[in-house]
Amino acid sequence: MEETSKNNETAQLGIDAVSSRTFEYRVIDHDMFDEDEIRTMNSMGSKGWEIIRILEPMKWLNSDGMFVRIYYKREKQS
Repeated sequence: MEETSKNNETAQLGIDAVSSRTFEYRVIDHDMFDEDEIRTMNSMGSKGWEIIRILEPMKWLNSDGMFVRIYYKREKQS
């Protein structure tokens, strides 16, 4: 009963329960023309990673190759 009262109080104040979830982030420069990199990029979703940002293609330093910088996020594994 006490917990129900507490939940009602926080609901009236517009306060959500504090989440204890933590996240981890990863930034990977994926080579645009490397087949292994393309497979790695495609498999990230099955490992719980979510793409949160993709930058425009960029050239590798001192090379004609191109890469895409991708920012990933997932809930931290316990």
